[in-house]
Amino acid sequence: MLEAAVQSFPTQLFRCKWTVPVIVEMMHGPRRFADLLKSLGISQKVLSNKLSSLMAHGVVSMSDAGYGLTEKGLALAEMVKSLIPHVPPHVLAEVLKCKWSKEILQTLGQRPLHSAELVDSLPGLSWKIASDRLKKLCRHGLVERMVHVSESPIRVQYSLTPRGRLLASWLTTYIQRGTQTLYTVGAST
Repeated sequence: MLEAAVQSFPTQLFRCKWTVPVIVEMMHGPRRFADLLKSLGISQKVLSNKLSSLMAHGVVSMSDAGYGLTEKGLALAEMVKSLIPHVPPHVLAEVLKCKWSKEILQTLGQRPLHSAELVDSLPGLSWKIASDRLKKLCRHGLVERMVHVSESPIRVQYSLTPRGRLLASWLTTYIQRGTQTLYTVGAST
């Protein structure tokens, strides 16, 4: 069931930073709209649009008790459940919505790399984007930046923190388990 849910999950939903936090909020049962607003701290319009989108994709349903996860939504919640104690939902959402963040984490999961090695190993990644994404990943505590001043010229090496290794491993499990479709299904819809 999890595999089927992952394969049919449209990519557009992961492009929004609120998908994962909304799913996490509903993991323990249905929630009223007002409760979701309060716990997520987002505007009514954004939450309304996100819930409509999740309902259109069969992830959320509405009942007398409030908004709750469907079977597909529960499978997706189960998928992210193991990460939530270690990686906050907003960080997971930030990584999932960015192609290069996922690629950088998976590449650094193989071994620490210098800046130039990282950019060279990911075709299409520019220095500007690499710098921006690495700063964000460092700020989120997923990547560690080490400056080697003893070398000339000074070199910077990036490696994963324990939290980053956990997330990179999770990404590899759910992406390379034959589920590249997690990010490609729905691209044509």
